[in-house]
Amino acid sequence: MIHIKLIAEMLGTFTLIGVILSVGQTIPVAIALAAAIYHFGKPTGGHFNPAVSFVMFLEGKITLAEFAMYSVAQLAGGYLALKWVGLEPKEIALPGSPMRS
Repeated sequence: MIHIKLIAEMLGTFTLIGVILSVGQTIPVAIALAAAIYHFGKPTGGHFNPAVSFVMFLEGKITLAEFAMYSVAQLAGGYLALKWVGLEPKEIALPGSPMRS
């Protein structure tokens, strides 16, 4: 059953990050998040973000092992979304940081 949860977290994160990177507008991102939660949220609760999974771990709703596995799946989904929209991690600048060349 854990493999289904990991695939759901990866696909949900891929969907969310893919829309954020390709469109970047509020309404499409909200729709993507709602769709990801609807389609992939049932097995896991629809975290789609390591920070959310960390809070769920702190509250005792998931184990440390689940947190670690969810985080890896979420990072993989985010990386696949980067590749899908044709970006490299070095091309992404955090808000307030200088653009990387």
